[in-house]
Amino acid sequence: MTRHLSVVLAVLLAACAQAPTSAPVAPVVDERAQLQSFREHYVALKVAARGEDVALLLREADATYALAPDVPMVIWLRALAQAVNAQHDAAFDSLSQLADTGLAFNIAASPAFAALKSDPRFEPLVQRFAENAAARGVVNLAFTASGLPTDFIPESIVRDAANDRWLLGSVRHARVDAVDDRGGAYDLVAERSGGLLSALGMRLIGDTLWVASAGFAETAGIAKADLGRSGLFEIDARSGAVRRSWFLPTDSQPHALGDVLLVGSDVYASDSIGGGVYRLDAQRESLHPVVAPGVLLSPQGMAEHTGDLIVADYPSGLWRVDVATAAMRKLRATVPVALTGIDGLYSHDGDLIAIQNGTTPKRILRIALSEAGDAIERVDVLAQNLFGWGEPALATIHDGALYYIANSQWDRFDAEGNLPPIEQLEAPRIMRLPLD
Repeated sequence: MTRHLSVVLAVLLAACAQAPTSAPVAPVVDERAQLQSFREHYVALKVAARGEDVALLLREADATYALAPDVPMVIWLRALAQAVNAQHDAAFDSLSQLADTGLAFNIAASPAFAALKSDPRFEPLVQRFAENAAARGVVNLAFTASGLPTDFIPESIVRDAANDRWLLGSVRHARVDAVDDRGGAYDLVAERSGGLLSALGMRLIGDTLWVASAGFAETAGIAKADLGRSGLFEIDARSGAVRRSWFLPTDSQPHALGDVLLVGSDVYASDSIGGGVYRLDAQRESLHPVVAPGVLLSPQGMAEHTGDLIVADYPSGLWRVDVATAAMRKLRATVPVALTGIDGLYSHDGDLIAIQNGTTPKRILRIALSEAGDAIERVDVLAQNLFGWGEPALATIHDGALYYIANSQWDRFDAEGNLPPIEQLEAPRIMRLPLD
């Protein structure tokens, strides 16, 4: 669930205030304090970028960069700050660093870089960013879910191999549908069944479907009291009946459990707006914070690695969370790469597969970790900016391939949560990306 960073920023502004032994694990390190410092400086940097004090902008950019030199938006704002402060060589160095990440930025359109355009170093950078935006990978359409309404707005997909079907969760209609390989569909979990709100992240284990759910303006017919409510649902995948649900406490802050992950008998859910990660333990009593609310900026996808959680924080990157101690360590890369804007995250053959839909271009990445699991050694772009993509959403791995929602249409909502007329929307497309 990726589209509510304006809410996250508002919250930030108000608030700034036993692992397996198959691989060695790095010593426990907790970087919460550094993340809190980043949070505070990042907010201040965004505020400074909207003002006219260019000296303040540069100071905040340098301070934020010192804490997070791998965050593309920080590098971008620092380059902008350097340019408007007439530090042209430094600005070119920052822009080159940004191009090394593989992302695309329209530097020619920014007035901040007007003074750089006559420099012979400028046009090669423009070309590098253009090359970064080029399509990569192969379009491989698995099926079009033509049996679903075009305003279904799927966020998640899982494979129900036992019943030879796919399960897709709807943001707009607060339900889960079963879809066959030809695109035919029928309701499995009826709209708002058992109090279900928008169906976001899902995982299927046996005959149990776990669904992370939240109430948004984008949810059709949402009651005002349900805006910002969020819970975890246990559903019988055979009948579609809701067995149990656990809601986060109603407080002054909105919540959005957007992804769910099973590790052993424990169930984890990430709160993309509240900034926490929760565990539903084996006793199934209640949701307990593993990462307290407000620690992360916008946690999204999660994956398991040697017994720990890897959590994708949308604005800051990937974090390893020790589930026993709750200690957090940021996964830093030994190669230039952008790891922000990651929505879906999956484990496959010791690597991580990431759906990165908060960047330009949008990409699917394969991420190789170090033996200790505390650093990133290689990142391969498996696909990016392909024909037929809109805003890719979540995915599932089945038979050695990633099946992902290529056109969720989250990007078609306006600021009030309204969609264009239904005839202007598309049926969901599911694409297949071989991983083996």
